[in-house]
Parts: sequence; structure tokens; C-alpha cells
Amino acid sequence: NATLVRKLPYDPLKDFVPIGLVGYTPTLLVVATNSPLKTLADLNAAAQQPAGVSFASAGNGTSGHLAGELLGARLNGKVVHVPYSQGGQALTDVMGGQAQFMFYHPAAVLPHMKAGKLRALGASGAKRSAAAPDVPTLQEQGVPDFDLVAWFMVYAPASTPIADVARLRDA
Repeated sequence: NATLVRKLPYDPLKDFVPIGLVGYTPTLLVVATNSPLKTLADLNAAAQQPAGVSFASAGNGTSGHLAGELLGARLNGKVVHVPYSQGGQALTDVMGGQAQFMFYHPAAVLPHMKAGKLRALGASGAKRSAAAPDVPTLQEQGVPDFDLVAWFMVYAPASTPIADVARLRDA
């Protein structure tokens, strides 16, 4: 956040103490099932065109936003970020064709994939997602140095007594 937001009302390095890692997950690059982008190669070809391709995210600075920008940089293509305030609305617009693709969490996209509304073109981590093991990673498909996962941590205010932090970590 400190690199993405000019004036934060807090210092992310000084104002918090980590409690523990909850988990992490690769995101899935998804398109609408009826999208002409059937493969990552199709998306790459579209990104090389002057108009490029648009991608939705759940907002500026989210893992989906960063993954989309990283993909554009790795493909050396034009990707246009369309930030939303809610991931659900972004997913709806990808399914409706208002944006060409999106990176989002497996838990959110798998029901839509099973319903036939979304198709996954790749996974963002160095390893395939355990939730979608049939979806190849972007690295497997030739995108170099692409390893981006969403991670979830629990933090407490820096003023939290050390004994309480230890108790929370143990729990």
C-alpha cells in the first residue's frame, strides 16, 4: 500500500505487528466462456494490437490489478486496467464482455467456471492451483518470471502487548 497510495493514514511497517500467515493462493486468469480469447496465445495476440485488451480488477492495488499489469509487462503488450470497487461487479462485467479478462481468486471464479460462464486461461502462481489443478500456470505457457499469489495475514496494532501477540500466534 505504501507504494500504491501517496498518503496513507498509517505506516504499514511501523504501525502493525504480524500475528501469522492465514494462507495464500494463486489467482486464475479468466475470460467469458463466449470470449474470442480461447488461449493465452489469443490474449497475447490481442494485447499486441493498438487497442490492446482491457482487464477488470477488484480495485487499484489488489492482487488482480497487479497480476494484470505484470502480464502486460511480461507480454510486452497493451493492457488497460478497469478498476472496480467490488470484485463481484468486475466478474459480472467480464462475463458480460465489458472487460476481456480478470485475475481473481479460485473460490470466486470456480462456481462460474462450473456454470459455464467463465473459462480459465492460466494460473498466476509458480505452481498450479490446488483448487484448479487442470489449469496450467502462465509460466508453463511460456510467460517468464510470473509468480504472483494473493496472501492473507493477520496483524495487530504495534502497541499490542508482546504477550498478547504471542498468545494470538499460538492460537
